[in-house]
Amino acid sequence: MFLAKLQTLLSRGRVPVRDESELRYGLRRIIIAWGFGSIFFNTTAGAPFASFARNLGAGDLFFSFLSSVPMLGAAGQFLSSYLVERTGRRRAIFVRAGMVQRLVWIPIALLPWVLPRGGPVLVGLAFLMFTGSFFGNLGSPAWMSWMSDLVPLRLRGKYFAVRMRIGTIIALASAGVAGLVLDWWPAPITYTTLFIAASICGAIDVGLFIKVPEPPVRDRSVPPRLADLVRTPFRNERFRRYISYSICSALGFNITGAVLWLCALETLRMSKFSANLTLLMAHMTGIVLFSTMWGRLVDRYGNRPVLRVTAFGLAFFPLAWVLAEPGRWWFLVLNGFIAGMFWGGLDLANFNLLLGLFPSENRSIYLATYSVVVGLVASVSPMVGGAIAEALRGLHVPVGPVQIINYKVVFLVAIVVRLFAALVMLPRVQEEGARRAREMVRDLTEQWSVRLRNKQ
Repeated sequence: MFLAKLQTLLSRGRVPVRDESELRYGLRRIIIAWGFGSIFFNTTAGAPFASFARNLGAGDLFFSFLSSVPMLGAAGQFLSSYLVERTGRRRAIFVRAGMVQRLVWIPIALLPWVLPRGGPVLVGLAFLMFTGSFFGNLGSPAWMSWMSDLVPLRLRGKYFAVRMRIGTIIALASAGVAGLVLDWWPAPITYTTLFIAASICGAIDVGLFIKVPEPPVRDRSVPPRLADLVRTPFRNERFRRYISYSICSALGFNITGAVLWLCALETLRMSKFSANLTLLMAHMTGIVLFSTMWGRLVDRYGNRPVLRVTAFGLAFFPLAWVLAEPGRWWFLVLNGFIAGMFWGGLDLANFNLLLGLFPSENRSIYLATYSVVVGLVASVSPMVGGAIAEALRGLHVPVGPVQIINYKVVFLVAIVVRLFAALVMLPRVQEEGARRAREMVRDLTEQWSVRLRNKQ
């Protein structure tokens, strides 16, 4: 179905001139690659990483710092955009940088065997994570600029929805396996095995891009000066509005990042499998089941209405964590599933808006500046959440059947910030050709009402 639609568009000349078979071959490889990539990213995060860091001796604040380290290397994106604009070799930049990012997890996996628990091993972990982060950020603008020229615009929503769905199914399985392995087998050999396997999968992910076709960079301009990397995007009003929303959104979504896992594993006393089920597997299942729907809505209504609906909906999901107590957290699984349903739309609309919102000339500069600024906010946000949790350690305020503790204060702060981003900052973002969110909701409501009546 997808490839048939692609062939129709190619035959009508609506796609930039490329060999059809080469394009189809490249699009397939990108999806296959993400299957391996999703194993890498989901195994090196979540419950495996949280329990690994705790096992090495990380406290609440240092764990929050470690959670932010992957985003501290965002400065690499400036270098990436400079190299893309100067050389146009996006594939080479991404493959080389991405390979380092993935393979650095092999020495991370070996840390418990070569350094003593406590300070030395934590410093080594932070250094290696920063190294991987820097090279990951070095490849990101090159990859996004490459994809924006390779994937046909009219298929972009549906194509990346398919990619998201397949990758999420594989990530769902890998998260379940990782959680069970961590519960059944002892450390540190378990972490070493998981992280080395994930690193190899990550390397395969990047390696598959070696034969993906690379269209020439369009609208090549004079290579930018270093000052242009900062000045050019901020002269664009659309960029300023979008990045203002993204800063608020990054704070609201990332402030809970570290404390969610600590709350699940320590306060609610979930097993590692249960934590993965609640925070990853249920979430991914929601993404899988609804990603195709969001892809169709993005192609039909635009990215902005999907973003408005999903951003508002996701603002309330930390509330379930405020209400959860030890032995009474089962509803968090359903909460995670519904959050995943909304998150699939948010992630897809955000990604497609990034690819299409900025001018093709110097696009890599816009992408790099956006990623650096938002990445820095996202890197600081977990530390803010960790600092709040650390400052309120020992807090126990009964409110009916619920105990308000330090972690739950962080969740309440997240709700306020997310609502501000969705209701105040996001309406200022504009997208040409996008329809109104109210119109999309009305059409969906009418369609679902008709389906329900037909089933009765």
